[in-house]
Formats: sequence, structure tokens, C-alpha cells
Amino acid sequence: MSQSDVSPENPAQLAEASVRRAVDALQQGAGQYDGSAVEAMKQARAFFNSQNLYAQAATCAMNLGDHFWKKEDITRANDYYEAARNEFALADLDRQTADATMNLAMVLWKEGDLGRARTLYLEALNFFTSQSLDHDMASVKVSLGGVHESAGEHDLALAAYRDALAYYEKHDNAKRVDQCRAGIGRVLLYDDKFDDAEPYFTAASTGFKDREETKQYGDCLVALADIYHAQGRNDDARRTFEEARRVFAIK
Repeated sequence: MSQSDVSPENPAQLAEASVRRAVDALQQGAGQYDGSAVEAMKQARAFFNSQNLYAQAATCAMNLGDHFWKKEDITRANDYYEAARNEFALADLDRQTADATMNLAMVLWKEGDLGRARTLYLEALNFFTSQSLDHDMASVKVSLGGVHESAGEHDLALAAYRDALAYYEKHDNAKRVDQCRAGIGRVLLYDDKFDDAEPYFTAASTGFKDREETKQYGDCLVALADIYHAQGRNDDARRTFEEARRVFAIK
């Protein structure tokens, strides 16, 4: 966005139009880096901040965070999600602040900062709970389950996954149901509870296979092969492991 794009009559409106064009350019770029669109978004964000238009500035920061997350530029994604969280808070937009908090927690989890990721997910969960936003609460709990799992906090991970599973089963969200089942199965497997873990992986593997989610299906097969081996079911273990090898070989 050049200086000529911002007219003295209505600069904020023109800046918002520039943001919409930049978002369209990034979405239509099929994942390719579009430097001009990113630069337009940055300049629009700077303008909004100069005018104390924090909601608009935060929206720019969220879009930039999404762009860099997709580009696997974790450092810049972190910076922009943190900025979006702060600017939505300045605009007194609690729901949007919670959404930005979720995104920032996701990046911190990826970076391995489990302590801060947990803190931020709990912050978002507290807000969603206060507003009785059940769908958002379940979404946070799936992520919290993953953070607890990564931290070796197995009891907390199981509680989070099971709460989310109950919600998604009630609302027929098959994809999320299988994510929760696989999470529960992994935690049980960590504790060598092979008989308890098996039905979760079996059910999840069926859903992943039907939806052609290859990696998730393969991961379930590997886990089942480990379970069968531990149970002394060596033929089942070999068969399942070979199936996993075939699945992971699919390009």
C-alpha cells in the first residue's frame, strides 16, 4: 500500500480495502510467497496502529501470522500472533483475544515451550467456559490434551481428550472423534495399558482409513502392531506392521 492509496478523506476505509486485496492475493497464491501482499498487510497494520485502530491492526497481524504459519516460519508466526493477541486486548475484543491466544499457544507448542503453551490454552479455556462456548471448549481441550501428552502429564491428557471426545461424539464430528480416540490410545500405550489402548486405536484407524488420512492411519497401525506384539499376538503384529509399511510407502 503506497501513500497514494490512503486518501485524506477516508484513509481507514482505503487501508481496509488494501487488507482485503492482500488477503485475497495470499489465498489465491496457492501457498506461494507473495511479497507485495505481505508488504501491503504490514503497511496497513502500521497505519491502523498509528490511528489507534487496534482491532484492524490485530486482524492484519492474525492474517500475517496465518501466512507465516503456513510457510513454517515459526518465529514470525509467533511474533504476529502475539501482536494480534495484544492488539485485540487493547480493542477490548475478548473473543478475538481468546482466538489469537489459541493460535499463539499452537506456535509455542510447536516450538516446545510447553509451559507457556499450557498457560495460554488454559487462559483461552477459562474465557470460553465463562461464555458457555462448548464447541470452543472442546477444541481447546484437544490441544490441551496434546500439550499434556507432550509433557508426560498422562492423567491430565486423558481427562482433556475424554472431555473432548464426549462432546464430538455427541455432535457427530467423526474427524475430531478419531483424533481424540488416537490421543487416548497413545496415552494408554505410554503406560503399557495395552488392552485398554487397543479399542481406541482400532476405532480411530477405521475412521482415518475411510477418510484417507494416510499418516494418521499409518500411525494407528504402528501402535496396534506394538500392542499385538506386547500381547503375544505375533502374527497379528507382523501383518499389521506390514500394512503400516505399505501405507507409509503410498505417495
